[in-house]
Amino acid sequence: MDDGDRGLKVTDMLFQAAMENHKLRPVGIGQLMYCEDCGEEIPKARRDAYPGCTRCTICQTEFERMA
Repeated sequence: MDDGDRGLKVTDMLFQAAMENHKLRPVGIGQLMYCEDCGEEIPKARRDAYPGCTRCTICQTEFERMA
């Protein structure tokens, strides 16, 4: 592996980390845009109806069933 390959690998790792950070970024006070369990986008209607929710409906249902 040469310097160019190593540079591309580091760039890719940084890009992936930035994308994960973006998914977890709050869209409002206490709100996440993406589900903390499955990573899918939490629909805006759900975020509006349940301010502060951190899971999509499916994952929230499963979470409550396991509790």
